[in-house]
Amino acid sequence: FDSNALPIENFPVFGYSIIDLDDIDNDRKIEFVCKDQENALVLYKIN
Repeated sequence: FDSNALPIENFPVFGYSIIDLDDIDNDRKIEFVCKDQENALVLYKIN
């Protein structure tokens, strides 16, 4: 949910691990990385 308690579009997303939540590419937007069911890394960008 966003700061107004509204659902965020295209969420929830799925992952099979603990996430890393950070501005990974230094663009001042939050991204998070997790592992999928096939052990591949998945990067989600939050706009």
